[in-house]
Amino acid sequence: MNLLKRSFVALAGIPLLLFIAYTEKSLIWLPFVFVIGAVSLFELLRMFSVRSPFHYSLSLAALSAGYYCLYTGRSPAFPLTVFAMILAFAETLLYNRPAFRDVRRLSMTLISTLYLTLFWGHFILLKSKSSRSLPWAVFLFLMVWIIDSAAYFIGMSLGRKRGILAVSPKKSLAGFIGGMVIPVMLSPLFSRFVSWEWGKGALLIALMSLAVQAGDLTESLLKRYAGVKDSGTLLGAHGGIFDRFDSMIFSLPLYMMLIEWLS
Repeated sequence: MNLLKRSFVALAGIPLLLFIAYTEKSLIWLPFVFVIGAVSLFELLRMFSVRSPFHYSLSLAALSAGYYCLYTGRSPAFPLTVFAMILAFAETLLYNRPAFRDVRRLSMTLISTLYLTLFWGHFILLKSKSSRSLPWAVFLFLMVWIIDSAAYFIGMSLGRKRGILAVSPKKSLAGFIGGMVIPVMLSPLFSRFVSWEWGKGALLIALMSLAVQAGDLTESLLKRYAGVKDSGTLLGAHGGIFDRFDSMIFSLPLYMMLIEWLS
């Protein structure tokens, strides 16, 4: 039943996400970037019991300003620096009252905001590079889904030795290898679409396989530290928004670097 629910959500969401990745209309894809970033931010803060409206508002303002700067071709360094300074000053004032001292609130507010602004913000840069002839955003979505699916199904089928990493008891060596080998086998098809030599496509996909699986493990690490099963419940059996986009968010900067380097 759980697999059936996951499949239904995936079948309903995939066409929509591919359309968003393909369209060149910023009025469609830019709100998508903001919603994914904002909801993921709230899920992360809630995971670590950050409940202060001030911290939520400050983080959301920094996230919005950072995305605006990236969209207009400016550096997000200034709004993020201002955010960090205000956060540090606010926590200094809160330290006056012992009941409000919380280093985890400070660290997670800072880390989550910077992470989702800078890493997920690369999707804005990716869309500026994408075109109908080279829809890089679509390639990213498909690549991440193939890597995740290969790792999951090979791991479930052949992964007898699970728990190779304590942070993710369901991960297996077979799943990790499957998430590498099967996507690389499809690299000739990818290389043909982007008019690259096969070796370039294979290199990009191999490195992306490592980054995508590392992103999944990073989210598992955060959830273990927070003591939660999923980042949220918005997508039902799929968990939260951050659960679904963690691998993509983590691997986006590498993807951008690789297509710039290999093109």
